Amino acid sequence: MAGTIPGDEKQVRSRQPSQDEGSRLLGEPAEDSFCQRIKPKVSLCLGTTAVLSFMVFLFLVPFVVDPAVSRLIARYSPEPGTCALHEHVFAAGMSKCTWSSCREGCTSATTKCHQITDHMSPESLEWAGTVVRFLVNTEGCGYPPFVNCTTFALKYGHINEEDIPEINHITQPVIRELYRHGNDTSLGTPPPPIRAYPDRVVADYDWHHTIKTLVAAVVIPWTLFVLSCTVLCYWYCPALKREFMVDKRKTAAIKNENPQLVIR
Repeated sequence: MAGTIPGDEKQVRSRQPSQDEGSRLLGEPAEDSFCQRIKPKVSLCLGTTAVLSFMVFLFLVPFVVDPAVSRLIARYSPEPGTCALHEHVFAAGMSKCTWSSCREGCTSATTKCHQITDHMSPESLEWAGTVVRFLVNTEGCGYPPFVNCTTFALKYGHINEEDIPEINHITQPVIRELYRHGNDTSLGTPPPPIRAYPDRVVADYDWHHTIKTLVAAVVIPWTLFVLSCTVLCYWYCPALKREFMVDKRKTAAIKNENPQLVIR
């Protein structure tokens, strides 16, 4: 009959798996579903999120993580102390600014600085009669708008707003003494002493805020990084494993058909 198929041709056709069967053997769907269509786009977004999260963490290390760790290591006293202004000096020139109570920027050297020292209150026997350096924070530096050295000097030092333009125009190396050894000028906010650094005190400290900042700077970027990498590995590592198993089966089939290739 014209419609009959030869036995050899029927046997060859039966050996050829259909597209659906081949996809099923490889563990893949026969037709692309909605999830399969959006998978490349989501993978791109997850990869970008992982890279950006890691870069953001590296950026936060010198600006947030390191200062927060330094404040915790300093072991501030839980109770604020009381102190009075001892000396306020304005210095200009890198050779004159050997230290600074406030510096805008922590990576570059400063050419103009305020040096403020304080007397601790006699109420604290441990600090009685001790002159200590007064810093805006543990590092003595920061970045705007969180740290403004002009505002810091006006609030805690002995300087008026009329003197700010004059000292800002100083270009030659000089040390100008603005105030020295007076107990009549008390600081507006009593600073807490530092237990780990007995030669300095700071203007403000909040332990709970420091912990929240440190946790947020570490947990948020790393959580996004780990979740993105986990989803990508869950999606693509099984595919790589299936490809490895298929290649392994092909190699085993070739060795079974050609025993001479097997190295004894």
